[in-house]
Amino acid sequence: MSARPGKIGFSLVEALVALIVAALVLMAIFELQRQLSHDQARYEQAMAAADRRRNALVLLREVNPTERPAGALPLSGGRRVRWTATPITPARPNLDYPTGRGSYEMRLWRLDVRIETARGQVIDAFQLDRLGWRAVSAPGPDAPSTGPGLP
Repeated sequence: MSARPGKIGFSLVEALVALIVAALVLMAIFELQRQLSHDQARYEQAMAAADRRRNALVLLREVNPTERPAGALPLSGGRRVRWTATPITPARPNLDYPTGRGSYEMRLWRLDVRIETARGQVIDAFQLDRLGWRAVSAPGPDAPSTGPGLP
C-alpha cells in the first residue's frame, strides 16, 4: 500500500507488479503441466511397446527355429510378429545317460524379430537368442515328446 495520507488501496504500479508475479507463477504451472502431460504420453507409449514385445515373446516361445527359421504369427489389432533366424553355434547332439549321445541335435539361433502393423510398417524390432532342436534318432521310452527339456 502507498504511504501517502488519505489514500487507501493499491497503487497502479503495485497492482501491475502483482499481476506480473501472478503471470510468471501461472506460466511455470502451465509449463509443469505440459511436461507432465508429455511424460505421461511417453510412459504410455513405453508400456504399449513393452506389452507388444511381451506378446511377441509369448508367441515365439513355441517356435523351434530349426524347424521354422523364418515366419510370421498374428498379434492382436491386425499386427504381426515376423522373424528370421540365423544359427550362431554349430549343431551338437544333446547328452543322454548312459550312452552320452541323445536323440536330439541342438543349436543356438539368433532371431531378428519385427513387430509390424497390418500394412507391414515396422513398429518395433529386437533380437532374441533361442535354442532350436531336431530329432536325429527315435527317442527312447522315457524321452520327452515335445523337445529337449520342454514340458
